[in-house]
Amino acid sequence: MKEQMPWKRFLIEGMVIVASILLAFGIDAWWDVMRDRNEARGLLDMLEAEFQQNVEDLKQQERNHLRFARSAHLLLEVSRGSAPWPPMASVDSLLVDAFLIASTFNPASGAATAFQSAGRADLVRSHELQSLLGAWPGLVEENAEDERRIVKLVDERLRPYLSRHASFADAFAATTPGLAQVYGSYGGEPGRSDHRALVSSLEFRNHMVIRAAMEQLVLRENAKLRVAAERILELAREQKSH
Repeated sequence: MKEQMPWKRFLIEGMVIVASILLAFGIDAWWDVMRDRNEARGLLDMLEAEFQQNVEDLKQQERNHLRFARSAHLLLEVSRGSAPWPPMASVDSLLVDAFLIASTFNPASGAATAFQSAGRADLVRSHELQSLLGAWPGLVEENAEDERRIVKLVDERLRPYLSRHASFADAFAATTPGLAQVYGSYGGEPGRSDHRALVSSLEFRNHMVIRAAMEQLVLRENAKLRVAAERILELAREQKSH
């Protein structure tokens, strides 16, 4: 008698094999989803920490640039006779801000750089967040370019000008406790000049016009950059909560 094929057993074994394959594919897909989710969570955590710091740093930069702009503007008004002559210590402090100091923003950029270089934009679901992260390096460079112009102005024009016409010791002694004693230890001391001849010159006024105008330009770029950083931070937090 001819032996019958065990179709039922073949069918069951085939179904088990197919189910095993599908289960393996399902596990792989689940693992990929979990891996991407963990990567996205890690990236968002980094972005949140990074841009929270960037926002705080940009706010401080705005305060710095606003102080420099106001110092230059007040010195300009004093030079023109539009504002009363302030106490000498205040003049020294204003000179330090307007002639000797420049401030630059150095962003935390590890997470943003990782987002760009890894090519994993798919980890960020928000198209707006993707767009802002893509635009961030350009915004930072625009701001940095304006700030570098001010650094160059201070290094090449303002500081040398002040060194020719006033005592650094006078200026810094008014703003840095103990500096007068440091100068004394080297056999020198602040000159105690009243700076009236310096402040009344046309060249002085021209320098202050340029410094004030450049600080106003940087303030606009700084504010634009801060708004972008705040939005990136907001979107990163939103995606984390979903």
